[in-house]
Amino acid sequence: MKQQTRIIDSHIYERDVNWLQSCDMVIAECSNASLGVSYELAYAEAHNIPVFVFYNKHSSSLSAMINGNRYFRTIPYETEDEIYTALDKILDNNYKSFDFIDIDALITGNHGLDYLLHGWHKGELAMLMGKPAQGKTIFSLRSALNISTEHIPSVYFLPEMEGEHAINKMAFMKSDIDFDKYPYIISRLYGDPQINENNGIDYDESELDNDIKKFKNAKKRVKKYPFIINDKANISIEEIICAVKKAVIENNTRLVYIDYVQLLNVESGIRNKKRIEELKYIITELKQLANELEISIIAVAQEVYIPLWPQNEDFYKDIDTLMFIGNPEYYHVFMDEHNFNLKDQNVISIVKHQGNKVFKKFYYNYKKDTCTKTFINK
Repeated sequence: MKQQTRIIDSHIYERDVNWLQSCDMVIAECSNASLGVSYELAYAEAHNIPVFVFYNKHSSSLSAMINGNRYFRTIPYETEDEIYTALDKILDNNYKSFDFIDIDALITGNHGLDYLLHGWHKGELAMLMGKPAQGKTIFSLRSALNISTEHIPSVYFLPEMEGEHAINKMAFMKSDIDFDKYPYIISRLYGDPQINENNGIDYDESELDNDIKKFKNAKKRVKKYPFIINDKANISIEEIICAVKKAVIENNTRLVYIDYVQLLNVESGIRNKKRIEELKYIITELKQLANELEISIIAVAQEVYIPLWPQNEDFYKDIDTLMFIGNPEYYHVFMDEHNFNLKDQNVISIVKHQGNKVFKKFYYNYKKDTCTKTFINK
């Protein structure tokens, strides 16, 4: 009993380390102190394994080394039933509450994106690419809006879009009005009041008045969210760097969104070189900025202005997450290889740099803002 042979101890150590190396997450009951469990928690943190710590808040108190570490998700409970409720949430196969799993990530509210990427991470640069009219702006604005809804400060650089136009789009998303009605309502409020006979929308006046009221109320809510819009045309990467640093200092900004990156100018000595070199310089500067300030940067780009990947893979070395978006209907493709209906779907393909590249894909209904299917390592 005193010695508990080294052979048995070695077996326990090797077994538990093997478990840790192969697991997706660690769930620990820490109401009672244990050196072995503490070692396992530290091992999990060192290997970037998500950790959830349960403890009975009436019969025990956590060590400050556990409770003070933001990497661990601590879950106090009083009754046994509370444990099962929390476990169900953690182990939910749909990961509908991924904010419960990754406390450092900015949860986008898009279940496909959050399931595959665990949200946006500090110090990382993501780029969303696609050809014109593929839904880049709608997709990225929705995720940025969802993050702002959680009262997380952000900055939007929109050199090709008026700030008021962006707010109108976000307000419409927030209003839950049928996506197809957007141009009709905006036209009624700000432009030609004549009904477009070819838009296929059967609107009676009472329904129109109700939707306009919903839109205006949503716009009031959106304007209260903690984001800054910079819609200056011909803005340079140097101006963006200064503006972002100021926003981080003054507002604790955590997310920067740029639409489109190919519209940015360069003021430094690299100016007047080939545009491809300027773009590569801009991407490098954005990655350094994200890393230095520990923020997330999402850059949107039109694929026609960017070199092909993977033929020019070196161009993308500073991008942590590369995403390609496409609308199958635009190319007259209405079913996938499994006979899945692609109506109103965007296909989002992801390349995640994690030592080795991980390829992922999901279908996204851009009208309903829902993820419909996910694919990993395809």
